[in-house]
Amino acid sequence: MKNPTFLFLPVLCLFLLPMTSCIQSEAPNTEADIESVTVPGDILVSEIIENDRITLLVKAQLDELTALPLEFTLTPGATCIPESGTACDFSNPSMPVLYTVTSEDGQWSKVYSVSCIPAEMPTRFNFEHFRIVQAEHAGQSFEYYEFYEVIDNPELGIQYTYPLWASGNTGYQILSAGRPAEEYPTVAVGGGVSRYCAKLETRSTGEIGATMQKYMAAGNLFIGSYSGSLDALKATHFGLPFNRIPKSFTGYYKYKAGDVYMESNVPNENITDNFEIYAIFYETNDQVKYLDGVTVQDTNYRIMQAYFPEHLKEQTDQWTAFSIDFETLPGKTVDLEKLAANKYNLAVVFSSSQGGAEFNGAIGSTLYVDEVEIHY
Repeated sequence: MKNPTFLFLPVLCLFLLPMTSCIQSEAPNTEADIESVTVPGDILVSEIIENDRITLLVKAQLDELTALPLEFTLTPGATCIPESGTACDFSNPSMPVLYTVTSEDGQWSKVYSVSCIPAEMPTRFNFEHFRIVQAEHAGQSFEYYEFYEVIDNPELGIQYTYPLWASGNTGYQILSAGRPAEEYPTVAVGGGVSRYCAKLETRSTGEIGATMQKYMAAGNLFIGSYSGSLDALKATHFGLPFNRIPKSFTGYYKYKAGDVYMESNVPNENITDNFEIYAIFYETNDQVKYLDGVTVQDTNYRIMQAYFPEHLKEQTDQWTAFSIDFETLPGKTVDLEKLAANKYNLAVVFSSSQGGAEFNGAIGSTLYVDEVEIHY
């Protein structure tokens, strides 16, 4: 049985290393951050803390969140408006509460968008919803694609976004040298099964990657988040709460391998690049709320997995349906009480190159995915 590893993770971590050295020289920027959030009562299931956005997954009804006093841990000396502990209205996820955090010396500030949404994960993903993130670092502007899901709540007559997806685009920006968003590894394009789809392409890391002997970046997309911490391994969080027992997941794909497979930047004509599509369902607890780049291979937590069979993978320029069953790992069972208490997470992963863990693959390998659904 294949060891389920997140093949693109080292690539994401590589890209964030240069960012670390740059940020350290701009200390005031990092002194206006929200580091953690405390939610009163027993309603918090999980939190997604990103650079300027915090999403709290809760088990309360939205109409119960009209006066919720969140407590924040800020970087030393920082202050925020509204003040930590102020009761605010989080009953409409489409209208997040804005918190302005100011550094101790008053020279730097950051606005956080904070919202609460029901913890129940959607199970159908059509990649119709995306935005181009505007970012700035060291005086240079960057743009890259980010996918999300849109949830309808007919009872309250509202729509809100669920920040389900993350990718290596977050780190690739430091290597982009001002490239447009369309030249990043993970983008949205037309021509999907219905309209839009996700396009994942293995791309060169350019001069910066070459100096580190890491020459390419696989396009990738995964359910989870990147927290924005300087510790890239621990900042990459795989999976979000899922309170159903998964049976299979289905979808459509197209794939074309790049022309030349490279191992440590040396051509290997005996290997043809291939894609990766898989999912894992794993247990969490009060100490381990997610698997990160350090703990992701810990078999003590994995309960079920679903891998696209190697013998069924093919290159095709036509949308091709797939269906992958989840298999329960030996000796593992799903505890129904823990399931009801949101103690399991699900991660779904797509990558354009299988060799991403070793920075191997073929530049130009391209995987398209669309209309994915989790069956339970």
